[in-house]
Parts: sequence; C-alpha cells; structure tokens
Amino acid sequence: MPGTAASSAVLDETDLNDLNDLHLYEVDEVVRMTKLPRTWLTRRAGEKRIPCSYLGKYLRFSADDIRELIAMHRIDPKTGLPRQASKAA
Repeated sequence: MPGTAASSAVLDETDLNDLNDLHLYEVDEVVRMTKLPRTWLTRRAGEKRIPCSYLGKYLRFSADDIRELIAMHRIDPKTGLPRQASKAA
C-alpha cells in the first residue's frame, strides 16, 4: 500500500497508544452533555472564544476542551465573580 511505510516511520507504538485514548466529540454530543444551545457553542467556537479543534471544516471537542470550557465559566463562591476574573484581581 502506498504511504504505509511512511506512516509507520512517523508513528511509533507510543503514538498509537496515545491515539487509542483520544476521543473527539461532535457538536451535538457536547450539546447533550452540557445542555448548552448549539448556536452558543458553534458561534463561540467560530470566534475562537472556547477551546475546540477543527478537522478541516468539522468542529470537534476533546474531553480536555470540554473540561476547560466548564472551568472557564465557573463562579468563585467567595466573590461571585468568574474565577478567571477573580484571579486577575
């Protein structure tokens, strides 16, 4: 097969193990998990305001992206401010 030798030269066994743990979520999956409106999610991703990946034209989210999205919007219980804002103060 063309390209097989080049592919195996670039990827070693460690890289393949890392890929086995990788799962990218589609927009509708993230919408179901987070209960966010689809338009909110896609608009902010398009504006590069939330962590995400584009594979070509396809928007995807890793588990780390989703965790970071949630963390970005946490409220500090002591100040009532978003945690990012409270750290800067």
